[in-house]
Amino acid sequence: MLRGRLVVLFLLVLSVAPAAFAQPPAAAPSPVDSSRAAKPADRRLYVGMWTIHFRDLDRGLENNWVLGLSWGRIYGATFINSSGKRAYSLGVQRTVARWDSRIVSAGLGYRAGLVTGYDERLFRLAGETPVLPLIQPLITLDTNRLGLELSYVWVIASVGLNVRL
Repeated sequence: MLRGRLVVLFLLVLSVAPAAFAQPPAAAPSPVDSSRAAKPADRRLYVGMWTIHFRDLDRGLENNWVLGLSWGRIYGATFINSSGKRAYSLGVQRTVARWDSRIVSAGLGYRAGLVTGYDERLFRLAGETPVLPLIQPLITLDTNRLGLELSYVWVIASVGLNVRL
């Protein structure tokens, strides 16, 4: 029952996210507006990640002890996966829609790359190759320097904690 509610909630968030994050048309920047050119690359230090598995909800929320870094569109991280093995991931990420207020900003995006450290317990192909492709939808929530990322991949939903550098 909890699994069904979590899936429905996640699908609801994904279905309304594009409208919620849509920005009103912006005025054309004036020649003196150099704020876009002066904006530094988005840099984040990932310091926490917790996952829930839809195949086994009795496991609850698990700490995956992540340590990672993103710089602009490139990310890399290492973590302990749900099987207790060290995993590594490397790839690109992008925010496709963003909404900003004075207190919090939210974004909708994706991460695509490669991940190691999984076996056939995840799915059959994982037992055949040491490196797997990774595609993750992301919802980000940021306030000041702290951020949260909500993501989903295969049968696992994650929440990650990061600090903007």
